[in-house]
Amino acid sequence: MSNDNGFPVVQAFGSFTMDLFTPKSDLDLSVNFSAEIEDQCPRKKKMKVVRKFAKVLYSLQRDGIYCGVLPVVSAKVPIVNVIDRGTGIECDVTVENKDGMTRSMIIKLISSLDERFQILSYLVKTWAKIHDVNSPTAQTMSSMSIISLVAFHLQKLNILTAFTMGSADPPSSNIARVLCLVKRWFRFRKC
Repeated sequence: MSNDNGFPVVQAFGSFTMDLFTPKSDLDLSVNFSAEIEDQCPRKKKMKVVRKFAKVLYSLQRDGIYCGVLPVVSAKVPIVNVIDRGTGIECDVTVENKDGMTRSMIIKLISSLDERFQILSYLVKTWAKIHDVNSPTAQTMSSMSIISLVAFHLQKLNILTAFTMGSADPPSSNIARVLCLVKRWFRFRKC
């Protein structure tokens, strides 16, 4: 990811990048103005940018390109919901959502350890949707919370042992550390 030319970069994250999507999943996008993971954009600035995106998308909605444009600036992470009319894909557009991108990369790495993680994540997410407990706007669990609980459960059952090998510390949000643990796990399994 490079923003050297001064233009923002749009990056996908969430269920699509974690390989945990379904045909009804939305596409999570982050518009990033900085290539640095550590750079944090103030919430007020994110809200301002989301409102600007919403204005542009409203004009494109009038032209029939998009529908369902809905800015949600009061959310914990300000977003604009929008549906592409051509594909029917629903998108959640955020600004500088580095935390979401980092978590998605970590879950993708964890998913590569054992196929049971992905299968159980699908099952629990489906169960949660059926029972209406997978909607942060209704103050229930987010998909990321559900996936984290599945990872914790499998770790406690010693199925995701890569995060217990040689370390008493829980896995952090440090992608390099998680990648090192995953590589170590694959070397260990080959022995």
